[in-house]
Amino acid sequence: MNRFHGNQHKKDVAIRRKSAGLKKHESEKSR
Repeated sequence: MNRFHGNQHKKDVAIRRKSAGLKKHESEKSR
């Protein structure tokens, strides 16, 4: 259970980082 939660957290962080990078890229593209 704990290990699964840790993996889920890592995935969530990766997704958040990726989405943040996409937002940054989009704002640069629209500029």
